[in-house]
Amino acid sequence: MDDQSSQITVRTSTSTIRAASLHGDPSAGSISVSVPEETEVDDDDDPLKVKELSLAFDYLMFKIQDQASQLSERVESHVLRSKSEHERDIQAIQDKLVQIKQLLGHCDQINLEIDKLEQLSMITKEFNQRLTAVQSRMNAHARKFK
Repeated sequence: MDDQSSQITVRTSTSTIRAASLHGDPSAGSISVSVPEETEVDDDDDPLKVKELSLAFDYLMFKIQDQASQLSERVESHVLRSKSEHERDIQAIQDKLVQIKQLLGHCDQINLEIDKLEQLSMITKEFNQRLTAVQSRMNAHARKFK
């Protein structure tokens, strides 16, 4: 960020103080106040430099508000980006769930076909046993009549 300054004029009951400038380097965290030289009346009027302190405080409050706004914007941006990523992930998961449900349906169909084949295998075994029994009876009957 570049150096920002603000200028104000403070009016008192006895005189008007010229514009004072606040300069600060946000990255360095320093604040400097430059007040144009006035007569000794100003020093007598504000020996504790309350006006200078007030300017520094106003600048500090401005910078705090500016930093809070920037942080708020960054957090909002991050939240929106994260939300978008999560929504994409959720959609991908839902698509995968649809595919899994389709695969499960196919697996159920295959299991039904396997069950049918097992039943058919049992039927053919029983049928072969019956045929063998009939064949042996016919052979036994044929020997009797020869």
